[in-house]
Amino acid sequence: MFYKLLLTLSSFICFLSCQSTTPPTTTPSNQLLQFKSAIIEYDKYVLGEKAETHTLYIDDWGKHISMERELVKLPIKHQILKIADQYYMVEERINTYTKMPTAPLELDILLQPQTKNTFQEKEEELNNKKCVVYRDTTLLDSRYWMYKGIVLQSISTTLDDGSESLKLINTRFEENATIPPNTFELKQDFTIK
Repeated sequence: MFYKLLLTLSSFICFLSCQSTTPPTTTPSNQLLQFKSAIIEYDKYVLGEKAETHTLYIDDWGKHISMERELVKLPIKHQILKIADQYYMVEERINTYTKMPTAPLELDILLQPQTKNTFQEKEEELNNKKCVVYRDTTLLDSRYWMYKGIVLQSISTTLDDGSESLKLINTRFEENATIPPNTFELKQDFTIK
């Protein structure tokens, strides 16, 4: 009787797994993002004034990322590289790559803005892309428009009066883009520390 029950249960589980409505995927199971490559640009506003521009080059489902940040009012440019599981702060003026143990906040917030106080608010189309909108009220009242695993837009307002304090606006999103070949190569004349 036990074997008959086990065989029936196994057949039922097999039947249910064969009835999956999820189409098979050709993307790797360890992917960070839901697209193979992209070039994404943002404008960042602080208290209503444009403060920075960001450019992301993403390849291999998020395994490799280059983030360039440029300040608007000062000629200062920062670059962060993610190659496989290693993060580097690029310091051009002293020809150095500084290894970082984790993703820096400015990159991490684009990939994983959720905290324990984040909840899904709604779905909404932004720039012809179906996004999931998340809300977080940990420090500010923040909303994040997520598309295929990355933030396309975020708006943070103060909890007191509701005025916008931080805003990140997507200005370009080129999915499955051809990334320049040397984007993720470490320069030979740079020191790694």
